[in-house]
Amino acid sequence: MKSNYLILKTFLKPLAFAVLLIMVAGCQQEDNISTGESTTGKVVITPTMLKFAEAPFSEDDGAITRGAAEAPQTKSVDLGNGIEAQMTLEADAKSDTIFKKPRTRASQPLSNGFYTIRAFQGNTLKGEMKGYINAGVFTPATGSKNCIILDPNQNYDFVCFNDKLSQNSDGTLSVTQANVKTAYVGRLDNTYVTGKTQYISFYMKHVGSRVYLELHSFLPIKHAVSATLTSPNNNVPTSVKLDEKGYNPIATSVTTINKTLAANYWQGHLFPSGPDIVYCSSEDPKNDYEYHYYNRDTTYTWFLPGTPLRQMRLALPSLTLYGKAAAPSTHLYSSDPALSGFVTKENTTYKLKIRLVYTGFKYLFSDGTVGTLKANRTKTPIAFVVKDNDGTPNSGVAVALKEADLGSSWSPLTGNVKNTDCQWTTQSLSSAPSSYNPVYMTTNFNRFGTGTGLSDDVADMNGYNWTWNPATNAIPASSGQAKGNDQWGFPAFYYAAHYDPGVTLTGTIANQKWYLPAAGEWRTALDAISLGQINNDRGYNSGNGAAGSGRIDPIILNYALTAHYNNNGVIVGNRPIGGQAGTFYYFTSSFIVGAGVASPDLMWLSTSTGQSGNDGTTYPSSYVIQYLSGQQDWNQVTNVRAKVRAFIHF
Repeated sequence: MKSNYLILKTFLKPLAFAVLLIMVAGCQQEDNISTGESTTGKVVITPTMLKFAEAPFSEDDGAITRGAAEAPQTKSVDLGNGIEAQMTLEADAKSDTIFKKPRTRASQPLSNGFYTIRAFQGNTLKGEMKGYINAGVFTPATGSKNCIILDPNQNYDFVCFNDKLSQNSDGTLSVTQANVKTAYVGRLDNTYVTGKTQYISFYMKHVGSRVYLELHSFLPIKHAVSATLTSPNNNVPTSVKLDEKGYNPIATSVTTINKTLAANYWQGHLFPSGPDIVYCSSEDPKNDYEYHYYNRDTTYTWFLPGTPLRQMRLALPSLTLYGKAAAPSTHLYSSDPALSGFVTKENTTYKLKIRLVYTGFKYLFSDGTVGTLKANRTKTPIAFVVKDNDGTPNSGVAVALKEADLGSSWSPLTGNVKNTDCQWTTQSLSSAPSSYNPVYMTTNFNRFGTGTGLSDDVADMNGYNWTWNPATNAIPASSGQAKGNDQWGFPAFYYAAHYDPGVTLTGTIANQKWYLPAAGEWRTALDAISLGQINNDRGYNSGNGAAGSGRIDPIILNYALTAHYNNNGVIVGNRPIGGQAGTFYYFTSSFIVGAGVASPDLMWLSTSTGQSGNDGTTYPSSYVIQYLSGQQDWNQVTNVRAKVRAFIHF
């Protein structure tokens, strides 16, 4: 091991184990030394020259990286109804508490108590002090030496531990499960001692490790989940022996365990005195930063070092999730022989993570086939299936997995920049239309058609016709050209019709055309993506028609449209479309005419992760299918701009 020269230059390195301060001072005051030893030509370390700090958990990054837990092995179990449990054991190196307090290297006060300080040269004990630490100050106990006297220009190993570790007659140390939470040890290995008195610091670490349970899902689990952690073998240490320097744990007694882990933290209140709930959500950096909900332990389960955590079993109860039932299940975290030797390390936090993934979504693949990602891993998905083909040709409907490319704009200031929205049409109206004289297409709609002679917009399922059948054109779109080919006159239709999925379509969809969806098709898509878990509390039209607005969960929406297998062979989502929160507008091909309104219909999507009403049934985001407020007048049609998402029949 490389020597640690006690000079300031060396220990300013970011990963220095200890020695925070070095001072040079003569020590000739032999009358203050009570050891009876001569200090002439020696290095004397007294209590005032000792500093102590508590290390954050998972501080030893090197140990984590070298451990199997840093490259988590995923074990999957089919829970039925399209729900899969994907389990990993991870060293949680990014936080210092269960509530994700950022991990820093800032010193934390060490717990008060009785401590022993030793200096070794090789395996030979060269000096020892025992005493009490109070507020970071070491005071020797009665009968203990009050300094350690060492020969200069030599290498030494320094060890500090508290009385939660017991000293054995052979100089080794022992710790029991009863003391696992409060046993500390700090070390300075192979430290070069100069001919000067040195101030040194111990970076104290927990001897034990701690574990917590975390469940991930794409719809919130709105209750606590209690799981049972058991050991199939009689191999969980209840006491361990360490060598004289606190290394190399060996179990001296073992047992089996049966512990309950309660993932009982999943929500909070948006305001302390208000009814609104915030469901806990986050990104997962180990899974392409997918956004997810989580249920988490609020307490830790502690283990002694050397515990074979990967050999344990975790039993989950039955759950209702994604509107479906998941059967009870038992999971073994690893049966891989390459990982059989993995054991817990000191001062490390481990996360038992279970991702409850829905794998039942269907996709349209580039070869024209339909199925789940799980059953078609070698194929390229191009669209999410909104409606299955019922046997009638082209009765299936799917929505593209990516937004349409809307071209680019150029300016002297910005150069060539990709467009994020476009116009529905560039052809303006000359006067306000009426329900008896349809405009742009042969059928116009009202948001709620009661008493107007017009149908509800969300009943419109004819986006393909509005895009590709020129016979549906009405003034001012009276030419014989389909809107899907009229880039100048109807940009939104054109960009949807010419959507490029990035791969050549073959098989039964080789000649299929993309189109701009009608309002009803967007509404049907939202329902399919949400597994029917839409809450229509925002506008069901009192039973007079299909919902034109409601609440929808943004995390399941994002997962459905971004799900893929990552480089580790695990099905994951991506970061939220457009960010974690915002309002996004998408064009439909439906056109609304009503009192004071003449405008293309839009699908508004307002995404906000985590917020819910207090009735327990609403979801954090909202959708609205209607005109764009403030731009609904007949002379504003060409001003309306939005994004485009193409649909396709199969």
